[in-house]
Amino acid sequence: MVISPLIPRKKQSFNGAFRTHIMVIMIYSILISLAQLIFQLFLVIYASVSDEDYGEVLHPNGTSCSLVYALQMIGFQRVDAPSEELYHSFRLLLPDAVMVIVSVITFITLTKLYKVSEQSDSPAPKTSSRKSGALKKYVETFGALTIFLLMGACAAMVPSAISVFYFLMFFGILIYYSLHLPFEKKSYGVLKMVIYVYVCCHMVLLYLCQFHFLQTWLDAPENVYYSRIIGMTPLVKTTCEEPWAIELEDHSWPYFVNPLVLFLLFTVLGIDYSYRRDRPATSLTNSMESSSLSRADSLRSSERQLLVAERQPNYDSIGSQSPAEETALQDVPDAAASQNSNKY
Repeated sequence: MVISPLIPRKKQSFNGAFRTHIMVIMIYSILISLAQLIFQLFLVIYASVSDEDYGEVLHPNGTSCSLVYALQMIGFQRVDAPSEELYHSFRLLLPDAVMVIVSVITFITLTKLYKVSEQSDSPAPKTSSRKSGALKKYVETFGALTIFLLMGACAAMVPSAISVFYFLMFFGILIYYSLHLPFEKKSYGVLKMVIYVYVCCHMVLLYLCQFHFLQTWLDAPENVYYSRIIGMTPLVKTTCEEPWAIELEDHSWPYFVNPLVLFLLFTVLGIDYSYRRDRPATSLTNSMESSSLSRADSLRSSERQLLVAERQPNYDSIGSQSPAEETALQDVPDAAASQNSNKY
């Protein structure tokens, strides 16, 4: 998920790194589902052969939970939830099956679509350059505004040492923009890539906080103060007796909304990077100056056309005169000629 937006894609072919990335995801999801199926079958068969309860083999010393937590880290858990809590079993097993189905369908669909596009020689429909330029401008403005607001939300949601980075980025960009300084697209793209990497690391740390081995270290009395300062706060916990169930920690709502905001920021940054990846790196100020120059040129050309139109004689109005007006105009030079003859 982290590296998916960074994978280069070819517009007319499904070969290369993008195809390899989709194949790796598909094969990995299939292997994980098979391993999960084998693990659950082993627990059932072992319990039926040894006349023990389901999952008793995971407690070799009777009360030891180290094997349970170790297997939980790699995704293998008991699913012997009671009937009233059967949704926990679906929560543990259903994502693997859905991932297999989605990855296989995605791979087959993309293969067929790219094959059809390679065989068809019909050119793509042309769109107006003015409309496409305006659409790109709106998309870029909306993306930049969304990233800016999400960084402010990440800074204010759960204040901690990790959130200081979002706070500094938020006010730094705000001050820089208020001074009307130019934004270079290349430099701004590098800054967004730094934010993207930082968000990925932050999400990984929050994910690791939900494991039992790290929660044990964070919940130690000598480490509670430092974990809160850093922002490493567990949100869910599990027990050895009921490893299939999860319990929410007693925290206020910002602690639970913060991961969702981080994921939204990660998604927007990934889409923005994919959108800008193949575009040339030019400065925003240059584009604004070029647009203002084009507008000035268009105004000057329109003014020139108006001046030329005013200087040209209006032949249409002459042709539309009435017969009396035409005879009056013809009599004017005759009268002038008769006056000149009378002088001689």
